[in-house]
Amino acid sequence: MSYGWPDFWTKTKYTEIVEQVKQTLIINGDFETGDLTGWKIRYGDQGTVTVTSEHKYFGNYSAKFVAPETIGTTIIEIRQPVNVRCKNVDFIRLYAACKEGDGQFWLGVRYDDVTIDDFYLDLTMPNAFYALVVNGDDLPQGKRIEMIAFGPSLASKNAGKTFYVDLVGIALRNYYVYQAEKDRTITREGNIQHFTVGFSAAGSAAIYTPSSGKKAKVLGFLFYTDSDVIAELRFQGSRNVIAAIPSKGSIAMNLVGMETPVGDTDEKIELYASGACTIKGWICVEEV
Repeated sequence: MSYGWPDFWTKTKYTEIVEQVKQTLIINGDFETGDLTGWKIRYGDQGTVTVTSEHKYFGNYSAKFVAPETIGTTIIEIRQPVNVRCKNVDFIRLYAACKEGDGQFWLGVRYDDVTIDDFYLDLTMPNAFYALVVNGDDLPQGKRIEMIAFGPSLASKNAGKTFYVDLVGIALRNYYVYQAEKDRTITREGNIQHFTVGFSAAGSAAIYTPSSGKKAKVLGFLFYTDSDVIAELRFQGSRNVIAAIPSKGSIAMNLVGMETPVGDTDEKIELYASGACTIKGWICVEEV
């Protein structure tokens, strides 16, 4: 899965437009209401789902799933109706973590012809948030999305494990271009830093160090690896993953105007590789 990158790096200055950009087609995708407003529980007898403040990717809350001790043919999920043509979708995104590690999360997208596409996200490290991003170009362009649903997958290794999900959203294609045309007073955001890191074996390397007493706020990124290894862009101390790719390929995302990942004070941003490879790209960071 990859993300189509816009050809500019700008944001309008007006608060009302910025607030519009922050919104997606999903109601309460960040769970900041403190409850499951906007979401419907399915298979509630096959695990539990609540809203919690104990572990989140951004803000004050996330949704917490606990899988049943024995996994059968169904498992706890939450869902929300959506009404958008696939050709108008830029990307679908969520962040998920598994408390114990070695878990798998599931996202289902149902269309107007009642067919469903399933997307899976492997959560390797304990408590680390991973990004699941579905590129709009990978969706069936002639169909309309009617619903999204997500929760732990039916993988047997998920039995009894705890999962967290945050920042669920659907962004529309060309949205930033439209807003830029709406008001032409444009400002640049953050600083872009390019990197090329070679790994001879599995390991990690810092690529950004914030100024003393500051936090790194990630506004966007693009990176790729030349080998079939797992490559992660993450915060160094917490190891919270900003983005990851499971094999040779690339990923990119523009987060300007959206709820963006922020590290702890003085926390560096690093690259991780599961084996020998070269990772190239750039990251746009604002210090806060």
